[in-house]
Amino acid sequence: MKNAGEISERLRSLYGEDPAEACGVLHAAAVWRSPEGVLRVIRIGPGCPASETDEFVLRSARMRSQALVTTGRILRAEPDVTHIEQDTALLAWRRDQVGRSEPPRSVVLTSGRHLDLHHPLLKTGHRPMIVSDEGAAESLRLAARKAGLAVEVVGRPRPSIRDTLSLLEGQGCQTILVEAGPTTATPLYDEPVRVDELLLSVHDAETLDDVWTGPQFVGLRQLEAIFERRSVPASRRELGGQWTFHRLTRNVGKPRPGAANPKE
Repeated sequence: MKNAGEISERLRSLYGEDPAEACGVLHAAAVWRSPEGVLRVIRIGPGCPASETDEFVLRSARMRSQALVTTGRILRAEPDVTHIEQDTALLAWRRDQVGRSEPPRSVVLTSGRHLDLHHPLLKTGHRPMIVSDEGAAESLRLAARKAGLAVEVVGRPRPSIRDTLSLLEGQGCQTILVEAGPTTATPLYDEPVRVDELLLSVHDAETLDDVWTGPQFVGLRQLEAIFERRSVPASRRELGGQWTFHRLTRNVGKPRPGAANPKE
C-alpha cells in the first residue's frame, strides 16, 4: 500500500469503519472454528495456516497502540519476532489518522527464567520494558546493565497480565495491544473483563491438523455476552484458505480515569 488513505479504506472493507481513534485494550487472535462451532487458537509455527489479511490486522493494531504487551514465552517460541514496522503507509496512517508519531512501546511480561536479553525484540523495540517479580527484576536489571542494554526493568509484587495493563494505564496508555498466547490472554475475558476490542481472524477450514490446533479460545456465547458491537463478518479467500474477519468491541473510545489524552 502507498498511503494512509489506502490503510483506512482496507480497514473499512474489513470492519465497516476505520478504528484509528478507538481506545482501549486490544487483542488480536487467529483461531480455527471446528465443525461443532468451537474456536481453537492456531499454534504459530512454520507451515501453520497463514493469512496476509490476518498479518495486516495485527500490524494495523500495533500502529494504533501506545504499548505492545507480549511474554517471555512468545519470545522463546518466536526468536526472530520484532515490533519494527517499515511499511510507510502504515506509519503514515499512525501519524495522520491515529495521531501518534512515536513507535509503540515494547513490553515483555516474564518470570525472568530463560529470558534472552539479546532477543531482537528487546534490542530493537521502542523504549523496551520488562515486567517481572521483584526478585527476578533485580537480577534482570543487573544483567541488562552489564550488557549495556537500554531496557527498563520493572519489578512488581504480583506480576500478571492484568497488573501490567494497570501499570501501563497508570502511565497514560489508553490503547494497549496484548500479543500473548492463550494461557495469558484468555483469562482477560473472565470477569472483570479487560479486553475492550477483539480482532478475531477465523480460519474456516473443515479440518485442521492437530499440530496446529491449540487450546480452546473463548466460547462464542461468552463473546456475544461480552461485546456490545460486532462488525459484519468479512470473508477472504487467500493462499492459506478461507478466512473470516470480525471486530468485536465494548467501551471503545471511553478514556479510563487518570489516563492521558490518546493523541501524542
